[in-house]
Amino acid sequence: SSQPPASEGLRSGLLAPAMAPASGSGQACVECGQAQEAELPRELSRRARPQPRRLHYMLLASAVPAGLLGSTVALAQRRGPPPKPSSPSSSPRYSQLRFKVPKQSWREKESDVDKYDLLRDLRNPDLKRNVLMERVAALQQRRMLTTHKDYTIVFKVLGKLGLWREALGLLVEMQRKGLQPNVVSYNAVMSVLSRSRQYGEAIKLIREMWDDDCRPDVITYSTAISACEKAGRWSEALQLLNEMDAAGIRPDRIAYNAAISACARCGKFQEALGLMKAMPSKGLLPDVITFNAMINACAKSGRWQEGLQLIKTMREDGLEPETITYSAAINACEKAGQG
Repeated sequence: SSQPPASEGLRSGLLAPAMAPASGSGQACVECGQAQEAELPRELSRRARPQPRRLHYMLLASAVPAGLLGSTVALAQRRGPPPKPSSPSSSPRYSQLRFKVPKQSWREKESDVDKYDLLRDLRNPDLKRNVLMERVAALQQRRMLTTHKDYTIVFKVLGKLGLWREALGLLVEMQRKGLQPNVVSYNAVMSVLSRSRQYGEAIKLIREMWDDDCRPDVITYSTAISACEKAGRWSEALQLLNEMDAAGIRPDRIAYNAAISACARCGKFQEALGLMKAMPSKGLLPDVITFNAMINACAKSGRWQEGLQLIKTMREDGLEPETITYSAAINACEKAGQG
């Protein structure tokens, strides 16, 4: 008898186990599978053995008629590869959102919106100290300070925080960038020094302004004198007041009041009285702050009679004494034993 072709034998061997259950001999498929598994060498590893699920799929595929299998393959080829899952950026839902590449640094995008937001936060009086320091550090590190106005705002914040060294360092950085400070910038730094009672640095800053051909104004000297007053340096305050007059800068009432307060703090009654008497010659009239400073000078030196006389002079000049005025006069009487 002639032997069947190899293709027909292969097909009959693959189809026989799958079609056997349909003919009622289900035991043949199980025995065939067990026999094939028993013929495998025991030395094969577990990974090399054919998995039961994979063998089951092979048997199901062999049971599909050739025509139906061919039409399924043709349909898959006509439809093409399965669609890829849409990314968030290509989806209409996320088309309006911006996704930032993780490799990009935040230093690369320095928009004006971020700068103005940070500067607006610095003007917020309710912002806490640590938040203000973070905003200032962000502006400086991201190199967003480009104008005199930007630096002036930061100087004011540093003065509120008491960071006078940082203010001086920022002034040097401003000059290093080629942005020459103007009188407004210097006055902002001078205010920082006055808040921190750094009279020595304030005097040095005035010398630096003259060296840089930046003429100080009355605000510059008044703030420096106020720094001397807070530090109790009356001689330096008088020196700055005389320097103003020599430079042709007319002192205002604030400068005189600061100098009088500096003398009063140190108990220099005669010096304070001389400044008060010199004010009308400069076109200035003493105000309530001036009289309060003078009465404090009387309290420091124990001159209670002069203090009471000053209160009388205030009323003659049309000035109403304040609570601070009476408190200073009472203090002068107590120290003199006239309470």
